[in-house]
Amino acid sequence: MDEAKITNLLNLTKLEHDIGMLQDGINTEIGDNGVNLSGGQKSRVQLCRALYTDADMIIMDDPFSSLDPIVSQQIFEEAILK
Repeated sequence: MDEAKITNLLNLTKLEHDIGMLQDGINTEIGDNGVNLSGGQKSRVQLCRALYTDADMIIMDDPFSSLDPIVSQQIFEEAILK
């Protein structure tokens, strides 16, 4: 895991505060046996994971639908366009 890349992506997807609140931080298990995340948190985690891959193409189905407009705009401009 590239720590600098993860730190940057957590910042770009506005997850640094959320991760900081979890008991085990980035190593916290989420899902059935772990903690539950809100819809917005899930969307941002999925986007962060997708961006980490450095894929040439990523197909997303409205990753901003569960985010408020201000956060959506910030993430779109900082993480997607740049």
